[in-house]
Amino acid sequence: MRGNREAAAVTRNGAADQLAALLGEHDLGSLRHSWRVGYLAGEMAASLGVPAEERHAAALAGLLHDVGKLGIPTSLLGKPSPLSEEEARLVRSHASIGGLMVRPLVSADVADAVRDHHERIDGGGYPAGLRGGELSWLTRVVSVADTYDALVSQRPYRRGCSKLEAFLELQRVAGTQLDGGMVEVLIELESAAGEQCPRLLLPPARPRLRSTCSQ
Repeated sequence: MRGNREAAAVTRNGAADQLAALLGEHDLGSLRHSWRVGYLAGEMAASLGVPAEERHAAALAGLLHDVGKLGIPTSLLGKPSPLSEEEARLVRSHASIGGLMVRPLVSADVADAVRDHHERIDGGGYPAGLRGGELSWLTRVVSVADTYDALVSQRPYRRGCSKLEAFLELQRVAGTQLDGGMVEVLIELESAAGEQCPRLLLPPARPRLRSTCSQ
């Protein structure tokens, strides 16, 4: 598939491949998640009709978005119980760490997306509290892809959501946490990939229904 080719195209950047391999040695679950996010981000970029170079940038940013977790103890990454305030602060630092790690190796846009993938449209994210127009299209794509895969994946502290549950949760946070337009792009892609079209079951954009599935 096209997005898979985009994700695989990171082999053009040997240093990025080495970082990804190191992440896999540190925490295999994080690497598997990162490959899926790279795939989704490449597919979303293709749906937006951007040039091939920008599709590659989206796939690369998706692959690298969590490399900062190399600086986080694996005991915290897979901890089944709630994190303490200090532990949560340390885990959140992976975004800034990752941005610093990749900046000498990739374009500024990709490095910014790695650093900013936990920022929010409403300014309530981290590490810098950016909002709205301060977030690049690449950051918005990676944020949606990351959130969706996190929702549908099994975690030590919760079950994975179904596609429909994840779609409902994405719509719930569209316009506050995530870019609403990018959410619709992801839903359209993942609906088309399924056996049915869950999009037809979704409520109107407003009012949004609360989902029983959370991040």
